[in-house]
Amino acid sequence: MLLWVILTCLAASVQGFGLAGAYERMFYYYAYLLDHSLPNPKLANGCPNGCSFDEFIKYIGQLKELPQITNEKYPDIHQTAKRMYDMHQSTPNSVLLGNYQSQRVAESAGNVANLISEVAAILEPKLQNLPDAAKTKALQPARDALKNVGTIRKANMADDFKQELIKAYPDIQIIERDLPEVRASTQTLKSLDLASTAKANPDFDVRGAYNEYTGATRPVDLNHYKNLRSCVQAMEYIGCS
Repeated sequence: MLLWVILTCLAASVQGFGLAGAYERMFYYYAYLLDHSLPNPKLANGCPNGCSFDEFIKYIGQLKELPQITNEKYPDIHQTAKRMYDMHQSTPNSVLLGNYQSQRVAESAGNVANLISEVAAILEPKLQNLPDAAKTKALQPARDALKNVGTIRKANMADDFKQELIKAYPDIQIIERDLPEVRASTQTLKSLDLASTAKANPDFDVRGAYNEYTGATRPVDLNHYKNLRSCVQAMEYIGCS
């Protein structure tokens, strides 16, 4: 039931896959700044304190060259995510938003899907001791980046289910509505309105297709589901409202 409620108001965007990765990197960078503003940092320790954003991206992605993304120590998360996405899309064989090494972000990390929640768990006990400057300059951007990751991951999951509907019922009438834009997006994101889609197609078992898609065992195999679950846990750890 929870996933049905979530999916009724989520965006669908092919662009989302790359943007999610861009916002994830924004979150990790601001988490790194927060962590290194206090003693005994645990995040990206191979990237020395004072590591620039470009150096951080090079380090976690094991890139051969320093990417020319921004000179700002505290870059705008939306503008920078968009720039990373645009650079990745416009460069043949780009690895800028490709795989990155989770252990380079947090040595204790398991897999990439759980990395966001593990990073947030490292931050959680430190939040009350953060210097005021770090709270002002880094904590809110970290939270905002994390919320955007969640929005896009939900959008990707909704889009996957829409494709399942179309595959099962080629003649189905899909009902969508505009969603507020993810600010790094260059196009208006669309929402799959499942309740309206079910109502508009009484001859199709839309809810049955949903139940099959979100069966008791299936969600654990859905990459978006695992990433989304990790993201929700991370939001709880660092106090996202």
